[in-house]
Amino acid sequence: MSSLPSPDDIKDLLGSPFVSQFWPMILGVLAFFGGLITGNRKVALVLLALAGIGQAWHLGLFGP
Repeated sequence: MSSLPSPDDIKDLLGSPFVSQFWPMILGVLAFFGGLITGNRKVALVLLALAGIGQAWHLGLFGP
């Protein structure tokens, strides 16, 4: 039987460098798959494009 993650485990996971750097794309991919599951292909593609723009902005590609 597996145990549930503790709050410290979740804190360590969310504080990892990968998650802190790529959180817009992680959320965008989850929203994309949610759109695909519901059958809204156009909405899923728009959400993926917005996630890509959000990731680029987070990485500093759209800034002074």
